[in-house]
Amino acid sequence: MRAFDAALADLYAAFDTTKPRVIHGCPCCVDKRNTDILLAKPLRQLTGDDLGGYASGVFLTVGSENDYLYLLPRMFEITATEKHWQLYPQLVVGHLRFGDRVAWKPGQRRALSAFLDAWFDRQLDEIAGTGLGFHESDEVEALLCGLAIGGVDIATYLDRLKPVGLLVTDLYWRFGEAASEDRGPPNYWEDAPEGWAAMKAFMNDPEIFAIVARVSGIFPTR
Repeated sequence: MRAFDAALADLYAAFDTTKPRVIHGCPCCVDKRNTDILLAKPLRQLTGDDLGGYASGVFLTVGSENDYLYLLPRMFEITATEKHWQLYPQLVVGHLRFGDRVAWKPGQRRALSAFLDAWFDRQLDEIAGTGLGFHESDEVEALLCGLAIGGVDIATYLDRLKPVGLLVTDLYWRFGEAASEDRGPPNYWEDAPEGWAAMKAFMNDPEIFAIVARVSGIFPTR
């Protein structure tokens, strides 16, 4: 948790910017995005409900570089620490695909990358410490998918799963068949073709077969 807390503090510091005076958007949509409250409340007091409308439309029907950079640390903090359906990783982390629309300041990309690493490692540490449940597995998969949608190379993240045999096995039984039979990507993975290709390669790695066999006692067949 210390690494995560430090990375979160660094994220806020890197994205510390002047609150925008107004958030612009499509005239027929901006009023529905609840943008007024985003500027009326202190940043760290914004909730997932406050940010949900903005997050679902940023760079599409509402928002611009200035307000996105201002709100980014709070959106990422809520997504990483709260179970909020309006701010899920595939959406919030997936927004990074619009990165070419942002003039990133020095250190912002580094702070964001460090936060994503700390977030991912915290998820793995929680599984190692408390065991694997459906929600833990689902959260790791959601973050991986969000990273892939955002244009992040997830190959190194997948490699970091290997020591967590229960998680690898769970993901294998959820996605391995689709990966081996070259089916279309499931769920949000259709928005991340390169990420799904990396997931398929991971699922078809003989080392993963061996992990699944060791943990489940059943050797995957092809």
